[in-house]
Amino acid sequence: MTVASLSSTSSQSSRHSTSTRSRTSSPRKQLCTAERAATGFVEQKFSLSRKTLPPSLAAVLGKLEAINAGVGILPTEAQDKLAQFNMPTYSFTDQPPSTRYAEPELVARILNRAAACDLSREGESSWNVEVHHPILSWVCRPGEVEGLVDFRYCTSATALSRYQPKPKGMPSRMVDFCMTIVPATGSLENQTINAISDSRPGGSINHTDWGSFTQNPIAVSIETKCSTMEEQKKAILQMGIWHACQWRNLRELAEGRSLEGLAFLPGILVFGQEWFFVASVQGPSGQSVLLTKQAIGTTEKAAGIYSILAAVDVLRAWAADQFWPSFKKTILGLS
Repeated sequence: MTVASLSSTSSQSSRHSTSTRSRTSSPRKQLCTAERAATGFVEQKFSLSRKTLPPSLAAVLGKLEAINAGVGILPTEAQDKLAQFNMPTYSFTDQPPSTRYAEPELVARILNRAAACDLSREGESSWNVEVHHPILSWVCRPGEVEGLVDFRYCTSATALSRYQPKPKGMPSRMVDFCMTIVPATGSLENQTINAISDSRPGGSINHTDWGSFTQNPIAVSIETKCSTMEEQKKAILQMGIWHACQWRNLRELAEGRSLEGLAFLPGILVFGQEWFFVASVQGPSGQSVLLTKQAIGTTEKAAGIYSILAAVDVLRAWAADQFWPSFKKTILGLS
């Protein structure tokens, strides 16, 4: 083969590869495919759906809106201790949502690491380790002790083929973190989950058989991306498909029982320094509806970090106080 023919073949291969990537990698096209698929999802806005939201979702959304405004998220007694951040006086109240708040050293460290990641244009993995992991750890592991609600860094967790979208052009999607329920080893709940999982795809209680997810029900999913519009569309696509798989698994587990108690699946999307709440509800004909998006804080400033910590703690409490009791009753058959 001549040099010219080699060059021509290489050029044609490159054009074919580029064309293939352009057809398959466009989040916009994949979102359109997802909307048409019976096993896919559609995106809707919270702002257009307030009157039809499940009451439990409306209650959580209301709390997160108040937290994002930054009013009364910290106890008055913390004002002097946090003076270095020059936070507005309206951030403090005698009746905060929680008397627990992060030490200023942690917030300063998150603030500095987020700025460094941003200014250095570092990749998603750096953000996850330097910024996102410390936030989730403070919320879920007070005193470095794992409780009922914990989290895992799970970028390689994929949905089992049984629950993945069926049409071509809708690849399986993953998320970065999940907050899960961790029943005590040997407890009735733990034993019941193991008994159910033994006969399920992948031997898992969830729609994925990744690590501890086989035994620990997923309550909150978190996807992180850079702040470009293209990356934001990818994040919406990933969360939408992930939740659609999770809903299919829950319906299968319920075996015809009503999922009214499990009215929505919450998620968090992180775009650079900005954090947002999203949620999925069941739609008609097997599709799910991904509702987007409510801001819950920013790592650009200390007040925004305290808002994020408070918002994530709301979701942790929801997982423990609402999701888990409903899951036990509906899925595990335990009162």
